[in-house]
Amino acid sequence: MYGNLQEIDVNSLLSFISKQQKSGVLFIETESIFSLTKLWYFIFFNSGDIIFISDEESFNLQRLQEYLIYYHLKDEINIIKEKLTNFLSISEYEAILLLSQENIISINQEKTILKLIIEENLFKIISLTKGYFTWQENFNLQPLIIRFKLDSFLPKIIDYNKQWQELNSYIKYPEEYPVITNYLELKLLFNLNKEKVLWEAIDGKTTFLQLSRYLHENLATIGKIIYPTIEKGLVKVITPAFSTPINQYLSSKIFNILFITKDKNWAFKTESLLSLNKYNLLVADTLIKALDFVFNSSIDLIILDKEINENEANQLCKIIRNSDKFNFIPIILVVNEYIFKDNLILKIYGVTDYITKKIFNKNLYKILDKYL
Repeated sequence: MYGNLQEIDVNSLLSFISKQQKSGVLFIETESIFSLTKLWYFIFFNSGDIIFISDEESFNLQRLQEYLIYYHLKDEINIIKEKLTNFLSISEYEAILLLSQENIISINQEKTILKLIIEENLFKIISLTKGYFTWQENFNLQPLIIRFKLDSFLPKIIDYNKQWQELNSYIKYPEEYPVITNYLELKLLFNLNKEKVLWEAIDGKTTFLQLSRYLHENLATIGKIIYPTIEKGLVKVITPAFSTPINQYLSSKIFNILFITKDKNWAFKTESLLSLNKYNLLVADTLIKALDFVFNSSIDLIILDKEINENEANQLCKIIRNSDKFNFIPIILVVNEYIFKDNLILKIYGVTDYITKKIFNKNLYKILDKYL
């Protein structure tokens, strides 16, 4: 299942997956207005329940550290850093599990943090009107820590989103940050003691999103507290500079990479690596699907897993190399073990380069820079 968010709204899409009690991962890709990179989200489901939502921040520990501030445990994360398996998992998800196993956080705190991360990402996703989605059936996030009913999130997230939109006159983006311009008058007009922790956290460098993490509070509530002070000119909002005009980003080249493999887990990890940059990964597990992509999707490079099927691999190379229209496409073969004879034969069939699976992730960007 795949499609365009202009054809189906995110709310309906999530509700459909939940009601059908599907298990797998929903991948959503959209544009960022603050940088050249794309924004992407992986929403993991198990029998219709949400397990986790990961985005680019899930592969470092900054967001998790900011949520741990609430428990005064920000520095405790260093205890489990060395135990993380890096590219073999989603760092943020694994770190939460390890923090619980090491008794640094309680079971309830573990559940709260998972819930807050899901809510934060749902808040961003629910208002998307542009972008693309792909559904991958039966892809499981392991180990399964806890399951959440979608209905426990959606109504309040939709409501928070509406409340946030009502603040649009002065506050537009979670990435903006408030700056206090007149603290003395602010203290006279408002009961700052009531939200003491919030006002102490406003230092001119902390975004609305970070404030919500520090306080374990939703963005709409944070915005509504600060909004009256902005109206009175006691607080101003700073918008981060755009790194590039939006139309320039839209016109920049996105490279289509065809990844031919039956290993769904490997494909997912590769997609996670590439989605942060100017690459769009298309995955096929058969010769027919691969050729369909080649003929219809303007492929710039092919990554071929030798485990797919040797005869199919040879046939694919022959078809591409004998085509005037597609014979320019680089083909990178990934193998478990380097064997000179196989390398020689496959070069004859038309393979451009040959790399072992062991060093594939480490050298992926070098290959892309070389051929794209």
